[in-house]
Amino acid sequence: MLWSRRLCWPGRETVFWCADLLYLRLLADADVPRPLIQQAKRYRYGLGCVQIQLALSNPPDWPDDRLLAGQPHLLRSMKACALAIAHAKNGDLPSEPTLSVDVPTQLDPSRAPRGAAIMRVQVLQLPRRPRGDAASEIDVGDGTWNEDLKNRFADRIVNLLGRYLPNVPGAILGRHVISPEDLARYNPNSGPGEPVRRINGTGTELPF
Repeated sequence: MLWSRRLCWPGRETVFWCADLLYLRLLADADVPRPLIQQAKRYRYGLGCVQIQLALSNPPDWPDDRLLAGQPHLLRSMKACALAIAHAKNGDLPSEPTLSVDVPTQLDPSRAPRGAAIMRVQVLQLPRRPRGDAASEIDVGDGTWNEDLKNRFADRIVNLLGRYLPNVPGAILGRHVISPEDLARYNPNSGPGEPVRRINGTGTELPF
């Protein structure tokens, strides 16, 4: 499988992780083998992502020290995880999505004032333009990720986070919410708002 291609010019280096950007745009006028072009046209992006950056007055109180390392995924059950993905694929905001959590200050405390912490919470399976809400609580309007929609969904995520880490909601000093549309603007490799170029067979890579 091909997941990325690195191209170099004098004085600069560019990395493209997306087959469509590479073969259909950057190399549109180049002599690219026809099978590559055909496969690039079949390239499909995955689901979208919302990221919530949190500034905390104190670190999260993990229930198990093993969770201090890596990037834990918090979920009630695999059934709930599958249901949330089904909601997202159907165009709905999941009522109980899986949360991917990392706390950079656990490895580098200097990234926050003494005793404080920073946290990133990601919901990695979301509709890029929602048509509804599985919990029937959030009016998604026309599906645009405006500030109201971002913050109402972020409120849901913070409340859900409190189920697993009860001290976190009360420790939040500030937050910044990044939607699929924001990701698309920040990084063309995100396409319409997919968070990462996965290599685990979730439909975002191009097989050869």
